[in-house]
Amino acid sequence: MMNKPESFSRLKWRWIEQIMHDPRLSHLTRVVGFEIARHLNAKTGDAWPSQETIRKNLRIKNISQVKRAIAALRALLYLQIVHGKRGASNRYIPRFDRLPAISDAATIKTGSEGGASARPGGGANEGMGWQKLQNKGGCRALLTLEDNSKEKARAPESETSALTADELIWLSVKNVLAGLVGLNLCRSWFDGLRPKFIGLVEVVMVAPSKFVKHRIEEQYAAVLAQAWRCKISTVEHVKLTLDASQLDSTPAKDEVPASSQSAEVS
Repeated sequence: MMNKPESFSRLKWRWIEQIMHDPRLSHLTRVVGFEIARHLNAKTGDAWPSQETIRKNLRIKNISQVKRAIAALRALLYLQIVHGKRGASNRYIPRFDRLPAISDAATIKTGSEGGASARPGGGANEGMGWQKLQNKGGCRALLTLEDNSKEKARAPESETSALTADELIWLSVKNVLAGLVGLNLCRSWFDGLRPKFIGLVEVVMVAPSKFVKHRIEEQYAAVLAQAWRCKISTVEHVKLTLDASQLDSTPAKDEVPASSQSAEVS
């Protein structure tokens, strides 16, 4: 029996749970991640609260603390940032594509057979900071804490290299897709796609193989177009193509070679 796809809301709460259980993050960084999640839009797959809004809502003293928290979330691959232009707010795209599979998420939540809570990045002792936080009153206690310590870990440079503008748009579209078809199916069929051209009316995506291209065209073309329209309402067509190396140079059966055509005309 096929599992029911996870909703966007469920994916959002799993993303929050990962942040709250990550011992590499400071208390303040966790609650800033939670505040960004509160503003997530299911239709666009991202959020755009200003840093000043985050600071006021959480009663943080300095805007620099908010900036450091956001930088830490990005460094540890929890989100990507599209920087706003001309005074516009940044757009924050959660990395749903990096959430663990359902079975892995259950292991993190319930712990090992011995009863110890398994946290990302270590064993039972790694989660003691989060346990102390819970004993102090949960998220409310976070608001009174100062964030004077640096994060405990950083992701490799190769993993945090900046994505192109088109790749960032596609990342938020994939978040919408994950809410429509489920995270596992989204990973299976859509992770290999990459944007080639994004216009107001047409989007062209490159598929990794003919098999993936044909399967998406046969079964998921409508839902792919729906996800793109959530981001760009004017999109009418989503076209799939292949890399030049994937294209078949042999003519199709119904094609007549140019030499034959000229012979017939003469």
